[in-house]
Amino acid sequence: MKTTDRPIYHDYIESDAWRSLHPEFLKRANHRCAAMPWVKLKHYRCHHLHYNNLGQECYWIDVLCLSPFVHDVIIHKWLSGGKRTKHQKHYPNAPQRLFHQWCRLPAFIKLTVVCFCLSLLGMLFAQLIGVNPIVGGVLGAIVFTVLLM
Repeated sequence: MKTTDRPIYHDYIESDAWRSLHPEFLKRANHRCAAMPWVKLKHYRCHHLHYNNLGQECYWIDVLCLSPFVHDVIIHKWLSGGKRTKHQKHYPNAPQRLFHQWCRLPAFIKLTVVCFCLSLLGMLFAQLIGVNPIVGGVLGAIVFTVLLM
């Protein structure tokens, strides 16, 4: 990464040039987390999917806006195996690359998948307590809808 035509990562991340891109990235993200579009961002992290275009990033291809939880905990803790990026053998690793692809999916697909999963959980829970599974599925979908508000 230390070439004459690309900035050094840590110098670049601390620069005004990088920070000046954040408002445009956030606007392109509609102030929503790319991983969980039902989360409106008050605080955010601009996350590099890779470092191939450092200094010439394009939103959605090179960078995404994420909630601090998604960025700090899911990507850089759970999916990295607790290793910092510089200590990972490959960055992004396979789980991180898969999650990056999830982040790039259209919001309606993510919302549909999450609603479906909550409906299934509702149906399973309903069976456990002896209620009609359809009722549980509907309740799961209602819970999701309430969470969106």
